[in-house]
Amino acid sequence: NITATDQQLVNASIVQGRYDMICPPVSAYELHKSLPKSRLFFTTAGHASREKKTKKKLIEEINWMAKNGSN
Repeated sequence: NITATDQQLVNASIVQGRYDMICPPVSAYELHKSLPKSRLFFTTAGHASREKKTKKKLIEEINWMAKNGSN
């Protein structure tokens, strides 16, 4: 379980496909609201992380985190 204190410390990038029918985009938004240090991005894709636009954004975010650190 994640405590309220833990939520203040979590750095996360959330990449969500706008047309995801399995995990609705509102779920990503709700998660983002509960994690104050998170970054939220929507792609014009569905559920699969291998979809071109989602994969591109995931790679960008991994590179951003590597450059900027997790804090």
